[in-house]
Amino acid sequence: VVPTTYTFANTGFRCCSSCAAGLSECSGACVDWATSNANCGACGNVCGAGTACSNGYCCPNGTRACGDVCVPNATPCP
Repeated sequence: VVPTTYTFANTGFRCCSSCAAGLSECSGACVDWATSNANCGACGNVCGAGTACSNGYCCPNGTRACGDVCVPNATPCP
């Protein structure tokens, strides 16, 4: 067991995340890649104007991701 303040200059990776299950760390913040407009599907992947993050994909407003395809909200997934 290592204290949270432990550092070692030759260690170049972090072995565990402080984020809750289902969240990923991006620039020190815990985010949900499935819904974060600033980190959609990956850290730093920003959804542009007129789009929103749906299941890790930037889809046009009024649609949602079904697999890797955006479909209208009222349409069932194919």
